[in-house]
Amino acid sequence: MPKKSGKKGKGKGKKKAKKTIAGAEDIVHSLLKSYERNCGLTESQISPRIKSALRACKENETVLSTFILEPVPLEKEGDLPVLLEPLIAAFRQERYIHIQDLYVWNYPMTHENMATVALLLEKGCYPLRYLEFLDCLLEGYSLQRLTRSFNICSTLTSVTLDYNEFGDEGARCFCKGMEGNITLLSVSMCYCDLGVESGDILGKMLVKTAVRELYLDGNNLECKGLVNLISLCAEQAFYESTMRAEEAAKKLQEEAEKAEREREQGYRSSGLSGDEDGIDG
Repeated sequence: MPKKSGKKGKGKGKKKAKKTIAGAEDIVHSLLKSYERNCGLTESQISPRIKSALRACKENETVLSTFILEPVPLEKEGDLPVLLEPLIAAFRQERYIHIQDLYVWNYPMTHENMATVALLLEKGCYPLRYLEFLDCLLEGYSLQRLTRSFNICSTLTSVTLDYNEFGDEGARCFCKGMEGNITLLSVSMCYCDLGVESGDILGKMLVKTAVRELYLDGNNLECKGLVNLISLCAEQAFYESTMRAEEAAKKLQEEAEKAEREREQGYRSSGLSGDEDGIDG
């Protein structure tokens, strides 16, 4: 398991990936207007960070592929919150297919919120490749709903769930939703209150999916949990190595048998030719 910094930070999401697209200014303008309209309908405010990023994209005639949503302080009575739903609705209303990375920080994600994100993934036309939910009070039931959608979104390869104390039950629900997944490559569950039991749970997920990077800093797997996780991976690696060796040996045997048959066929052909020559003589 690769090591990951234990410091909680938001540096990973500060760069906003941009690319040139024909009609980018109009595309971004329409998305911004839909987002603003949805905020008005839900008595919420547009994310200052996202608004600024979209305006910059309009000026540069580029599209925005990385979105970072986080709450803003409600300093006085009447201040409106930043909500996730209006943004996701805007993506769907405008069919904004340029989103690739979605970061949600310090936002209390309800099951309904997670279902909304899952439905976006399940549409199949939004090429999301990275999801990050930092300190979002995630629970097991909503995690399972989210991970079920991963099989449909084939572009998604990395998920970060750090600082969500969902514990062993959350890990179990996550892995249950991951059954049959062959596209996700990286999972981060740092500081998620995982215990010994999660070692076995996550180990089984690793051997049955394509995940090859798992970050678990700041948890409580202890020696037993870690040994269970590593043992499952080692057993699977040994099994796969044995199968590859057997397949290679089988292939060599088949090639040897084929060569032997060809030699025998050659001998028979040569003998038959000799007999015919004798008769003609």
